[in-house]
Amino acid sequence: MPALWMSGIRKQFGRRDLWAPLDLTVEAGERVALLGANGSGKSTLLRIAATVSPATAGAVVVAGLDAKRNPEQARGKLSHLPQDAPCYAELTPHEHLRWWSRVQGVTVDPDAALVEAGLATMAHKPTSSLSRGQRQRLALAMALAPDRPLLILDEPFAALDADGVNALERQLTGRGSAMLIALHDEAQARRIAHRVLRLDAAGVRPT
Repeated sequence: MPALWMSGIRKQFGRRDLWAPLDLTVEAGERVALLGANGSGKSTLLRIAATVSPATAGAVVVAGLDAKRNPEQARGKLSHLPQDAPCYAELTPHEHLRWWSRVQGVTVDPDAALVEAGLATMAHKPTSSLSRGQRQRLALAMALAPDRPLLILDEPFAALDADGVNALERQLTGRGSAMLIALHDEAQARRIAHRVLRLDAAGVRPT
């Protein structure tokens, strides 16, 4: 059973289709990287895959669950990192992870997660005091906390320093979840993905 199956997906803005109807499958345990120019609709496609934005037409099935018929159950099979994931300025990273574990219904050790994210020294400081790269590390820690069959990650390496990039590459390639990852760096995509696709107005194609 595929972790993600998308068929005949269309997205219209006004009367304009963003791309031709497209099909996309991510098999269980497969890492698929999605490349594309700015404005090609990578983030839009990932939001549709994550069931947080509706397609104009087409079907999305997550781990065997139809996203239209069973949206909450389908959402429970995936974890989504949006681009520029929001964090609450007044909460600490430790409080974020405690809150997120309750929202997701999972058991998370905030201290261990923050050590892995390189945020142990910032655990009890307001998120407003974190740099952009540190906020990205926190957003990743939350996205990676649930052990879900499917991860949908939009530019997860954004704002990370070299150490953060290397650590995240190891973390993703060492994880057994299926992944759909939007990236802009083709060399990086080929390092971490089993398959690399490119999105443009014609749809998705191997590259």
